[in-house]
Amino acid sequence: MNLERSIHNLSKRIERLDTFDGGSNDSNYWRGKKIIPLSEWTRLTGTHFALQYFPDDFDKCQTFLTECELKGSDDKTRKWYSDYLDLMEHQRNPNYGKSKCFHCLLSPDRDDPIFIGINRLVAKGLEDNKDNNNPILYPCHIANRFECPYEKGKKIIEAKFDQDLFALDRMAYEVELAFAKAELEREIDNIQIRTIQSIYHACTNLEIHSIKLLSALSRNSLQRKALLLLLS
Repeated sequence: MNLERSIHNLSKRIERLDTFDGGSNDSNYWRGKKIIPLSEWTRLTGTHFALQYFPDDFDKCQTFLTECELKGSDDKTRKWYSDYLDLMEHQRNPNYGKSKCFHCLLSPDRDDPIFIGINRLVAKGLEDNKDNNNPILYPCHIANRFECPYEKGKKIIEAKFDQDLFALDRMAYEVELAFAKAELEREIDNIQIRTIQSIYHACTNLEIHSIKLLSALSRNSLQRKALLLLLS
């Protein structure tokens, strides 16, 4: 009861602020709903009041909905979430921009000891093929999709280069999975990937059971294709 009373009081407080503003400042509204501080909106989560407002910030733990959660939600929730993401896009919210970089080849999230390091090697390969005046840094220190330095018309001339970074990340991830699975099944020795040559070594040197590795890769055509593309 105390929680319900607190939520009700908070909703009333927001309504009073809404009335005080008179709706005259359009920047405080988005598609007919009041934009309120994230800290206040989180107190409304789990109640029907939450869908009456939009939080003013993005948080991958508090405001992000997975595909699974969206599929299990009703039309009203899905419409609210779509409008909310449009708001974050419109505001070029940096936290939302960071979340959009998660599946980029240069994402800092991929620079983690749990990964073998395929992304770093691919990024190094890209850098070797680019003008030295426009270096490709890994991991990316900007990590904001709205401020991406690799979009068309900025540092990289080729069209859709930023989209290629996302495609390369998907391929690199499949290769990571292939090596991890092969190592888990003890089909190769513990591998240390440091250079492109070491990937070749892992795939071609019979002394470290490359036949078994390629056999493991062949069980997943996407992983095998990704490896061949990255080595090409």
